[in-house]
Amino acid sequence: MVIILKDDIYNKLCAVFFAEEVRLQNKVEMIEHYMHKSGFSELRMIELIRARARLDYFKSYMKDVLDYLKHFDR
Repeated sequence: MVIILKDDIYNKLCAVFFAEEVRLQNKVEMIEHYMHKSGFSELRMIELIRARARLDYFKSYMKDVLDYLKHFDR
C-alpha cells in the first residue's frame, strides 16, 4: 500500500508549476525577440497576446490550486 502525503503532492505540483511557467515565459520572450528583430506585425502581436494570456491564466490557476492544497486539512 502506497501512502501519498499531501506535502509530496504539493511539492510535485510546485515542480510542474515552475517548469511550465518557465516554458511559457520563454515562449513570450521568444515572440518579443522576434517582434523586435523582424518588426511588428498583426499576427505576431496576436501571437504575443495569446502567449501572455496563457502565461497569466496558468499562473493564476496554479496559484489557486497550490493555495487550496496548502490549506487543505485531512
